[in-house]
Amino acid sequence: MKYFLYLILIFSFSFSNQCDINNDESQDIIDIVLVVNSILNEQETSCDLNGDDLINIIDVIQLIQLILYGMNIEFINIPNGQISNPLTNNIETIDYDFEIGKYEITNQQYLIYLNQAITVNNIWVDDCIDNIGDMCVNGYYYFQGQYIEKSFFILGNPYDYMLKSYNFGIITYNQSEFFIENELYLDHPVVNVSWYGANDFAKFYNLRLPYYSEIIRSSRANSNSGWPITGVPYNTMYLAFNLLNSHFNVPEDFSYLWDDGTTPVGFYNVDNNLIDNSSQFGVYDLIGNANEWINDQVTYNDDIRFTTGGGWDCAYRNSRLKWHIKYTNGEPSWSSGFRVVKDN
Repeated sequence: MKYFLYLILIFSFSFSNQCDINNDESQDIIDIVLVVNSILNEQETSCDLNGDDLINIIDVIQLIQLILYGMNIEFINIPNGQISNPLTNNIETIDYDFEIGKYEITNQQYLIYLNQAITVNNIWVDDCIDNIGDMCVNGYYYFQGQYIEKSFFILGNPYDYMLKSYNFGIITYNQSEFFIENELYLDHPVVNVSWYGANDFAKFYNLRLPYYSEIIRSSRANSNSGWPITGVPYNTMYLAFNLLNSHFNVPEDFSYLWDDGTTPVGFYNVDNNLIDNSSQFGVYDLIGNANEWINDQVTYNDDIRFTTGGGWDCAYRNSRLKWHIKYTNGEPSWSSGFRVVKDN
């Protein structure tokens, strides 16, 4: 037992303030002891990691998992400030600092999550829900006091002959672990992930999905531009972002007229002799590569979710921050991915 506790002490990581019970800016063995003590004495504490409005042994297990494994994600600090909301044209104030992922979450990072989450029974492999595919990674989404089974991620590829050529469903399962069919796509953004699968990844590591206002703030600071960068002619924006250089047109044989789908995250930069598409704050791919799930919801229907930023299969004309916020039911698609936020 003492060696297990010692191991936990070694792997102490700093995430957000949640579950930092003793306020030392990290989660460690002391926080685990304090959470257990709170449960035993029926005291309130801010460590509801699985979002069921209860503090129980499930939260303790996830806290231990968080401390032991963590997740190697590079963040960019975004200071508080004003934004011009492109949907309303109103000036809004974000009165807090936050940290946002410099890049979209990659296949490699999602693979790590899958193999960690299945060991603690957070997820399982089963038939896809709502006929979105054949086999899926499923899990529970907690809403209004109920656990609702949702499909998080589509396994394999419905277009098998494209498996080795495109970043569509390249993660699969062999009854003991998840693995990637083509390691060339390890650093590409994960796609075929639902809103629920993105949200569970974030919660598993004590993070969250960004709000639309945070995407806007991270994209362009106080600017009113429709793009995260300036100085590139509108009709050549596709040269700076991984976007479709034509109207959406899928040939019957799927021999796409635009390169090979996704690119590695952060691929558009001067080191690759390309236009650097990082925002003023240094955040990459806020437009293009993968559509990104966001945290915003509508009050009248919890099933409605949103993506923003445009993906590799979106024409540049429709991918501006102002225009590309898309309504969806949260299901996976071959161009939907996500990034995460850490609260300061």
